[in-house]
Amino acid sequence: MERPSGSFWMRWGVPALLLLLLVALIGLIGIAIGIATGWIPWS
Repeated sequence: MERPSGSFWMRWGVPALLLLLLVALIGLIGIAIGIATGWIPWS
């Protein structure tokens, strides 16, 4: 019998981390675009 936590992390840990990285990347790109186009005041 495998440990549930082990199989859980093997199955969902990597996709969850990739998803978090993707969301963070999209957020940073959105902020950069906002600053570049003047939507966000940059002082």
